[in-house]
Amino acid sequence: MTSRIAARPATHEANEAFALFDTDNKSLLTAEDLARVIRDLGDVVDPAEVDAMIEEFDMDDDGALT
Repeated sequence: MTSRIAARPATHEANEAFALFDTDNKSLLTAEDLARVIRDLGDVVDPAEVDAMIEEFDMDDDGALT
C-alpha cells in the first residue's frame, strides 16, 4: 500500500485536500471555507487569524485561494 501512495503525484494529494475545503465546488477557498473546516475540527475560529492565513497564501489578492 505504501508504494501505491508514494507513486501518486503530490498534486493528486493537494487536489484531494482542496476538495475537502471546497465543498460547493467553486474552485476557490474563502475565509469562510477555512473557518468552517476549523470549526468542524472542533477548534475555535478567530476571524482575524483566518483572514491572515488566506492573505498569506493569496497570490492574486482576490481574497481567496485557488
